[in-house]
Amino acid sequence: MLIDQHGIRWGTAAELAQHLGHGVTAAAIRNWARRDGLTSARMTDDDGRPQVRYPLDQAAAIDRAKRHAKRGRSRTNLTQTPVIDHTASKHHSAHGQAAA
Repeated sequence: MLIDQHGIRWGTAAELAQHLGHGVTAAAIRNWARRDGLTSARMTDDDGRPQVRYPLDQAAAIDRAKRHAKRGRSRTNLTQTPVIDHTASKHHSAHGQAAA
């Protein structure tokens, strides 16, 4: 459950991953904290147990930036399987004979 503190919505890595959806994982959220400057804060839940939480607005901004980045693996179409055309082989000529 996301919590609100001083107008900022905070969530655990798993909560933010579920909230952001579309291929974002809890591991990605933790990586953003290590590599991309996502703020993390130790807070306690309603039962007093410590948790690491991250601000939703910052995580969403990093997600948007990564989604629109020109570098790295594209995450815009994660559910599509690439289609490989095996019909055009460079080992065969146009007449179906093996190339010399």
